[in-house]
Amino acid sequence: MLDLSPEFGLISIGIAALAILGFLFALATRVREETTIHDLRVRVYDMRIHYLRKLIETYKNDPGESDVEIVMDDESDNSTSVVVEPEQRQAA
Repeated sequence: MLDLSPEFGLISIGIAALAILGFLFALATRVREETTIHDLRVRVYDMRIHYLRKLIETYKNDPGESDVEIVMDDESDNSTSVVVEPEQRQAA
């Protein structure tokens, strides 16, 4: 039978412990990154809602005093919108 020295057993246990620690570190890093991405998505969602509420409130207060008019282009196949500046509106 093969007789192994005690040092070999300790080295094997040390390598196994390092492998387990490496796996746990990689798992913790993955969880941290996913949490960061989720927090950023929530923050972007909140900022979009805040911006839309502010935009709605702005247009509720001053619906007629807009500098830019958005006109839908019905002639093209893909519905693109054209921004008409106030100077162009007066000339047209």
